[in-house]
Amino acid sequence: MDRIERHGSLKKAASDLGMSYRAAWGKLKATEKVLGTQLVETRSCKRKGCRLTEEGRRLRDMFREWFDAVERDALDHAARIFPWRVRSYCDQVPSASLKAEQEQRPTRFLCVE
Repeated sequence: MDRIERHGSLKKAASDLGMSYRAAWGKLKATEKVLGTQLVETRSCKRKGCRLTEEGRRLRDMFREWFDAVERDALDHAARIFPWRVRSYCDQVPSASLKAEQEQRPTRFLCVE
């Protein structure tokens, strides 16, 4: 959803994720059906792309909050279990587009040292 917002295009967002437009569209529509709400809307002119609806932005923000809480809990729990120092890890970035996104909001991975 962040990439739809950033690119203003489901096609560009899908490409950035390395998936087909059809796959991204299918996942989006399935999610909207389950949630019972529209998450993405086209702009006034289809050539201008799409954007997240208010509900789409709200869901994205709730997911971020949930993800951050889960990560904090996972890191705390891992620190109690593993004898090594545990930290968030975002040094290994698989693509330039992901690197740009992670500079805005790092995606963290559990790492032991």
